[in-house]
Amino acid sequence: MAVYRRLFWQNVRLRPLKSPPALRRHAAIPGETALKDLIDIYLQPGPVLQKQYERPNGWLPILLLSLTSGVFIYLYFSQVDTGWFMRTSIERSGEEVSKQQMDAMAAAGDNSSMILWSSTIGAVVGFIVYQCVLALYFLLAGKVTGLAVGFKQGLALAGWSSMPGLLATALSLYGTVGMSPQTYVDALSFTTVDPMLLQLPDDSPWKSLAGTFSFLTLWTIGLAALGWKLWSRSSSWTTPLLVAALPQALIVGYQAVTALVA
Repeated sequence: MAVYRRLFWQNVRLRPLKSPPALRRHAAIPGETALKDLIDIYLQPGPVLQKQYERPNGWLPILLLSLTSGVFIYLYFSQVDTGWFMRTSIERSGEEVSKQQMDAMAAAGDNSSMILWSSTIGAVVGFIVYQCVLALYFLLAGKVTGLAVGFKQGLALAGWSSMPGLLATALSLYGTVGMSPQTYVDALSFTTVDPMLLQLPDDSPWKSLAGTFSFLTLWTIGLAALGWKLWSRSSSWTTPLLVAALPQALIVGYQAVTALVA
């Protein structure tokens, strides 16, 4: 018996201790995972978009994009001459304005804090509402194409595919540094057709379209198409590209028709 006991304890001492599988696996920290996704959406977007179907997290990019847009609007209206901005906006619209209306706008321009906060809150809320509309669109597109897409998945696809817009906002934020008080907001857009390729006159009917169409829109469409293709496991890019491009096509089409009939 003594021999058996000695062999038993020798075996125990020589056998390496093993930790449970749950402890051996590296537990992903939520903050680290979120930060990694925010970086990977630019470098290797496939895995980020793929997991949004099973574990959608659309509010992270949406809140980030909306808050940075709000910061830009806040900084812009903190420095711009609001009276000049309002007069310039009316002149660009081509509408006839009476002297009484101009005086009212001048009085409103003196209350810069009201314009500052209403514009900032409007930018944040407006972006969130737009993303929710896109989420509903993807939900309906899923019903048409036979892909099971819920509101959360649609919101995730809308938010993560919009992340290229963060680069445009970062450039605009840089443009607010040392800007002149009489700088119109479209002069701080560094990713749109106007002013990067064209400098259309203010009375041009194509000014709105050229000033809002960003080169990054193509990137956004590509990310949305990639996500849809991964979710549907389609071998073709036709349906994913159609689904991803339709919202932007409708917006551009409306602006083009408005410019043609102007």
